[in-house]
Amino acid sequence: MGRVRRRVVFVLALALALPACGGGDGMSEDEREVRSTVDDLYEGFAEQDAGRICGLLARKQREVVAKGGGTRAPASCEQVMGVALNYVSGKGLEDADEAKVTKVAVKGRNATATVKFKGRPARIGLLKEGGEWRVSDLNLKQL
Repeated sequence: MGRVRRRVVFVLALALALPACGGGDGMSEDEREVRSTVDDLYEGFAEQDAGRICGLLARKQREVVAKGGGTRAPASCEQVMGVALNYVSGKGLEDADEAKVTKVAVKGRNATATVKFKGRPARIGLLKEGGEWRVSDLNLKQL
């Protein structure tokens, strides 16, 4: 009975350890987090939520967006993104939450994600900033 009991304990321990090893999907934790960040970004576009989108951007990317306002008065990422979202309203971004991340490549603190949306591929750069993956390279024309 001792041998059977040890085998049962071994099988249970193995079953409990498997989810901690990545769940068997072959992706690293960083790859899953990058996918999640990109999915959240596209959901933000679908919901036209400037705050959510800007919250997913790396610090320098937020600054780039804010400077894109072109006004002399300081603008925030959220203000500029809100104007941009109003401009493209009704032009297909309401389906952005259907975008699919098809490929992720992680190299240290940098990553790239390839996204397919409406049959077109887009490449998005990400940076691990403060322990979180943030979008560092976003070309709105690719959306």
